[in-house]
Amino acid sequence: MYYRIFPTRFMKWGCAILGTVTALWAVSTLFACVFQCTPIQRSWQLDGQGTCVDTLALYIGTTGVPNLVTDFALLCLPMYEVYKLHTPTGQKVALAASFFLGAMVIVADIFKLQVWVELYISDHRPRNLDLRSLGTYILPTISWSTFATW
Repeated sequence: MYYRIFPTRFMKWGCAILGTVTALWAVSTLFACVFQCTPIQRSWQLDGQGTCVDTLALYIGTTGVPNLVTDFALLCLPMYEVYKLHTPTGQKVALAASFFLGAMVIVADIFKLQVWVELYISDHRPRNLDLRSLGTYILPTISWSTFATW
């Protein structure tokens, strides 16, 4: 969509680079999730022999941080082209603000990452933590972040 709105060389290269990074990230995430346990069957056979990687490290490394970085890059990509437009400053600001509505996705990504880290930490704390207090914002957070990334 960005390339169709701003058909410039900068956007062509930016979209190509961002698309390539996203595709490589998706493939690497697939492999990381498939091969998170040794042997692979350990992923669904909880009583089986073998080991698995740390789930928080897997989430942060494959989903949390890369998702934030690519979303931020996607948010910033059209700003250079908006800056170069030959329109009044007020119109540039309004157009940039409409693109920055996508920042809601970044806020949802940060909040989702925080919730997953808190869930992980609470799972590894002594059992005196009341998980019901976490439940007041876990389900809405996951719902909002899922809908925001669509």
